This record gives sequence, C-alpha cells and structure tokens, in this order.
Amino acid sequence: AGNQGYVEHGEWSSQPGSMNNAHRMTTSTDATVSWTFVTGAAGVYDIYATWPEGEGHAPRAQFRMTSGPSPLGERTIDQRIPPHNGMYHGQVWEHLGTYQIEKPGLLTVWLQSQGEGVLVADSIMLVEVTEREPQVTAVTIDGSTWNMDPFLLQKQDDTDRKSTRL
Repeated sequence: AGNQGYVEHGEWSSQPGSMNNAHRMTTSTDATVSWTFVTGAAGVYDIYATWPEGEGHAPRAQFRMTSGPSPLGERTIDQRIPPHNGMYHGQVWEHLGTYQIEKPGLLTVWLQSQGEGVLVADSIMLVEVTEREPQVTAVTIDGSTWNMDPFLLQKQDDTDRKSTRL
C-alpha cells in the first residue's frame, strides 16, 4: 500500500516469496486489492497475473478488469495451482485475457475472493499487443509500478523516480 497504482481494502499481510520476494495475503472475504495502470494509447492489451500456488489458497480468486468506469471482463482463477501461460523475468504468469482499450486512460485490475481459502495478491503485468513483437509496457510488483522498455527499467512512485539500466 502507499505505492502508485496499488490499493488494498481490508486486512492484508505480507509474506515472503514469489515475484520480488514478497506478496500479500488475506483470509477476509471482504478484502480486495486493485492495480491501476495509465495506458498511453488506445489499443489492445494482454493482462497477466502471478501468485505462489498453495494448498490452502483461494480456489476462486476473481480478477475483474475495467477501463475507467467500463467493465472489460473477468476471470476466476484457482490459486491452489500455479500460473502456467508463460514466463517473464524468471516468473511464470497466467493470462487473464486480451482487452481492447478505446481511449488512453486508466486500466484497473481488481482482485477479490469468491469464498474460502487464502487470497494471494502478487503481481500484474500489462502488455500492449501490436502487429510487431508484443512489448511489456508496465509491471506492478508488490505495489510498485515499473515502466518497461528494452533498455530502461523505471520504477514509478509518488515521491521520486528511480531507474535501473538493463
């Protein structure tokens, strides 16, 4: 919490492991979390999520995607099993869907539990789909948004801007 684009509602706790060596967990059915990205252009975007699987994790974790106030879609995931749609930055990701964004603005991914188990909030990745090779445009890791380009990994937050050359 406190990082640009990542908002928790309800009680969450930190746990070591997974992307960037930490993730957030809750057993509250009232708890939600959201990741908000600023899209620089209208277009088509793939959305991915990652989490550490676990026997006691939520069998029905619901991800909802919105563009501004407009719903884009939703996907229910069994977090007891690992993501399996591809690897990026040494982490396996689950594809939540491909969505058309009509105009630049905010794209938000919401996560909430649909029942029992431990709900896990780890990382969301937004990938712009183009006619050329798909480009990762931003990754949110533990609530910190990182803008991506082939040569520069840049963290965004409200107080300062940090960059790491690749």
